[in-house]
Amino acid sequence: MNRSFHTLLAIFILLAGAPFAAADDAKDIQARMSKRLSSLVALKKSGALGEDNKGLLSVRSAVSKKNNTLIIAENTDRKTIYGMIAKKTGSSAITVAKARAKTIHATAPKGTWIQGADGKWFKQK
Repeated sequence: MNRSFHTLLAIFILLAGAPFAAADDAKDIQARMSKRLSSLVALKKSGALGEDNKGLLSVRSAVSKKNNTLIIAENTDRKTIYGMIAKKTGSSAITVAKARAKTIHATAPKGTWIQGADGKWFKQK
């Protein structure tokens, strides 16, 4: 099995079994991310938003101020989660984020804008 799969597995295990102090933060973050999900999916489907190679969302075309605020909030929460996982695993947030990006890219719906490891953008086929 490849390293990104193991990292992804660790992400889900850690989020499910985080200590109580961090669990509240993780649950709050998860709730916020769930609330934004449908709006972000719609932006991805429209082509205005893509998934970069660092595990973050990237604006591909003009979005409203409201949507830009959603994107910033999502990326902030993703960075926080990556940092929490890195702290638990003794890894770095960058390593966790890049592993997550690989998973997102592998499972993204057809037509989603994806930034490859080489920095080039393409639509998921």
